[in-house]
Amino acid sequence: MNNLKLIKSYLKKNNIYGYLIPKNNEYFNEFISPEEDQLAKISGFTGSAGFAFVTKKENYLYVDGRYTEQALIQSKQFIIKDLSKLKKDLLILNKKKKKFLINPKLFSCLFFDERN
Repeated sequence: MNNLKLIKSYLKKNNIYGYLIPKNNEYFNEFISPEEDQLAKISGFTGSAGFAFVTKKENYLYVDGRYTEQALIQSKQFIIKDLSKLKKDLLILNKKKKKFLINPKLFSCLFFDERN
């Protein structure tokens, strides 16, 4: 079973809407080792910036304009979205009371600040 299937199975079993996966490591480095690159492991995307959002039904990959073509080629199981839409999409989910997972070591609390 691949990682996407395991994630989706966990989400369904625990009634969680989705799982947000960043490119960075716990030190917020942009360039990281392949072992730390959870985004590439899940999506196949090897660009230097992006987020995957895996839900029970869909897979989204948020990248900026530099990486749109690359993401379309590397991440065929993902719907490609513009990175500038990520926080708005997460705020909408929050208002709808949708639960989603993050690895707290990979996000700063400021990432979820609505004022940013």
